[in-house]
Amino acid sequence: MTDWNQLSPTMQTVVLVVGAVQVLLWIVALISWARTPAERLSLPRVAWLLIILLANGIGPIAWFVAGRRPGPVTQSAPVQEWASQQQRAVDTLYGTDKR
Repeated sequence: MTDWNQLSPTMQTVVLVVGAVQVLLWIVALISWARTPAERLSLPRVAWLLIILLANGIGPIAWFVAGRRPGPVTQSAPVQEWASQQQRAVDTLYGTDKR
């Protein structure tokens, strides 16, 4: 095992950045895991917790790739309403088309 002081400053920076990314991935994966409804999980909740925490580096990535089933697709506004809003905006800016 190499002593920390024997590493070059560049390698020390690399180790710190990789460690910070790993911790950040763990935090984001755990927040996502906690907020995901049980019916969308591809494995039992406890299994995913163990995978995220114990599979060093790969666990959080596995969660984002395979942990959640797709949820229902929802639209924030119906397409017809959006189209009519667009038409009103065009009419307001340029006047109505009198063809």
